[in-house]
Amino acid sequence: MANSARRLCAAAPLLRRPSAAPRPPACLSWTGVCVEPLARYHAGIYARHRRCELVPFCLAEEAKSVSFIEAQGLSGIAATNKNVNGTEPWQAGVATAPRRAHECTSGADVLSRSGLSRVDWMSLDVEGGELDVLRGIDWTAVTIDVITLEAETPDGGALAFLVDRGYKPIYYNPKRPEEVMCIHPNVTLGQPTGAAGRR
Repeated sequence: MANSARRLCAAAPLLRRPSAAPRPPACLSWTGVCVEPLARYHAGIYARHRRCELVPFCLAEEAKSVSFIEAQGLSGIAATNKNVNGTEPWQAGVATAPRRAHECTSGADVLSRSGLSRVDWMSLDVEGGELDVLRGIDWTAVTIDVITLEAETPDGGALAFLVDRGYKPIYYNPKRPEEVMCIHPNVTLGQPTGAAGRR
């Protein structure tokens, strides 16, 4: 199988609330890799995204065992989960939510095992561990055209990491300014990806 027209979804954001990152239309016939450590979401991923290769681990900078918080919609690695000390009402209970041991792998490992050297779209929603996930990608082995993520700290963290690599941030949701789409420098907006849309 050709390694184009693929997407990588970390923490299976395709099942998230309506305000989550934009989703490409199903008519594109994309195939994808969905990374989701929580088994309760696996059946839904298979039902809605039959062309998705499911990786049942969490993503981190390197392969390791972690304490993983299982809080509805706010789950993530305990050490990096941004909601643990949150003061918003919707964050209540995250600090005391159940924790279980989960195995993580790196983005480099997932991409290598999937045979991907190019990804059209990556949606990254891991509740605070975005920078660790990005650090775990071998950027010399893959080109990712578009990355959507929540950038909580615009002057640092994951967004700064991507900007340092030439990505251009686009803020597409005025109601949620932390949601950002990062465009690879070789992508021309309004052009298809692949040879025709790359500079």
